[in-house]
Amino acid sequence: MSYVIKFDSQFDADYEWLSRVHPELLDDLDDAVPMLRENGELPEGYRPHALNNASGNP
Repeated sequence: MSYVIKFDSQFDADYEWLSRVHPELLDDLDDAVPMLRENGELPEGYRPHALNNASGNP
C-alpha cells in the first residue's frame, strides 16, 4: 500500500530551518519520508511516537 504525503508551506519552512540549523538530520528525514509513503510507519530505530497536533492543522 502506498500513502500520499502532502507537504504544506510550514513543512517547507521547517525543512529550510532544519537544513540551516541541523543539516546532519536531513539524511534521516530524507530517508524517513519514502518509508512513510510506502509503509505508513517507521522502523523502531527511528523511535516513532504519536504526534500532538498543537497547530490544529488537519
